Amino acid sequence: MKKEEQHKILALTQQGLVHYWQGGYEEILSYFADEGTWIGAQGEQFCRGKEAIGRLLRQVAAEMVPCTLLHQEYRIVHSDRASCTVMGRYLATTCGQDGTFLQAWQRVTLVWSVQGGERKIQHCHVSNPIGELKVAKGESFVNTIGKMTWQFLRLRVKAARSRHRLVLTDGKEGVHFISPYEIEYAAADGRSIHVTLLEGESLTVRGKLSDLQERSEGVLMAIHRSYLVNPLCISSLEKQTAVLRSGARLPIPEKRYTMVREEIKEFFARMAEEKETEKMQAN
Repeated sequence: MKKEEQHKILALTQQGLVHYWQGGYEEILSYFADEGTWIGAQGEQFCRGKEAIGRLLRQVAAEMVPCTLLHQEYRIVHSDRASCTVMGRYLATTCGQDGTFLQAWQRVTLVWSVQGGERKIQHCHVSNPIGELKVAKGESFVNTIGKMTWQFLRLRVKAARSRHRLVLTDGKEGVHFISPYEIEYAAADGRSIHVTLLEGESLTVRGKLSDLQERSEGVLMAIHRSYLVNPLCISSLEKQTAVLRSGARLPIPEKRYTMVREEIKEFFARMAEEKETEKMQAN
């Protein structure tokens, strides 16, 4: 299968899953073959045939709390002339508007076929890490969710509410759809960028640091010619050093220290203005 077709299938996979988690299951259902199969994350979600899959997806959608997908990663793990297999994972998260916060990893495998120009899902298998999700008896969706600390929640809410996603490609042709708010910091390394995410996971992606900063739409700040940082992850500034909440320490050139400090103050001033605007709109 040509690279162009593989990239199209990756895009359809991402787009269909994003819409599904917003309650729009119809799009991804439309791609299933008539005799397609689906294995869900719960024991009873094991069925064959588009009609049966549709019944289960409608049931889940009726109970689902709309979620945004963070840390999205998809890659082609097998391809031949008429089919390809996509492996992916993402972090499903609510926006926390009701004072609760759902956050759960999910993995997915989709087998696509292309016949006569039509792209069809022949098989979909969804799984969650063992013990991560707790589903109450009679539920089709996880509605028992815990409380999170405010600082971490603020980052997640920002990432979930923001529709902007950075499309990053790693050295193994994996495609990642990342909100700038999911990034703790990024470091340049020759022609590559090491991106550290909030949970500590790292990605090595192709590109220039200046391009990444521009595409982050004001979220990532340059504190050094080799480092970008998410100001929401900074716990304190020491002389020529930004100390992050994770414990990471990033250098700040002496000549840029005063400028960086002022830029951080301006960033949080804008955040405060946005918060006040949201309150006024809510009232």
